[in-house]
Amino acid sequence: MKWDKFKKDYLIRGKSYDVDKVAGVQCVDLPKLYVNKCFDVPTGPGQAAWGDAADWWKLPAPLKPYFYEIPNTPEFVPMEADITIWGAGYSERHNFGHVAIATGDGNRDYFMVWEQNRQGKHDPVAVDKQTYRKDFKGVLRPYRIVKKAVNIRALPSSSSEYLGELAKGQKVKVDRVSDDKKWLHTQYGWCNNNKGNFFYEIGEK
Repeated sequence: MKWDKFKKDYLIRGKSYDVDKVAGVQCVDLPKLYVNKCFDVPTGPGQAAWGDAADWWKLPAPLKPYFYEIPNTPEFVPMEADITIWGAGYSERHNFGHVAIATGDGNRDYFMVWEQNRQGKHDPVAVDKQTYRKDFKGVLRPYRIVKKAVNIRALPSSSSEYLGELAKGQKVKVDRVSDDKKWLHTQYGWCNNNKGNFFYEIGEK
């Protein structure tokens, strides 16, 4: 399932999900639903015993083909569709940690997330403001897959320096998007993705 469809169909305020049927509605059930619907990772009862929310920072083995870790730094801001992870220091009431899904809105002071069970009372899905405090570890970010061979540029412009080419099917890491949303910055440089012509959408492939 493509990310945009998942977002429309499931990230709905007031909805609740108990995907693994363990302990009722928990924060981990929302990203479990996400990785199941978008990446076909089995997360039903007995299929995703990955520990507490804080343990997601270890990157469970079934997620490694689809996600990679990005540690928190003073300059870091989560991108939309990142799985955000807090360690055992998240709450004074427990040491389970917390997980959510980033909306892509935010800055170096705060960021917005879709989450559930924030108050520990089986709370339904909500869009909330979170901070980099409370033992925020970082995120799991989905890889992007090249749909069609695309040039790599030094800057987000077709006239900037040519640095090479990404091949169809190549899996890359994206750390930012140009202001006009037409270019993606990978570990190799800037690549055009106008109208989604060169990269598959998250969850599409």
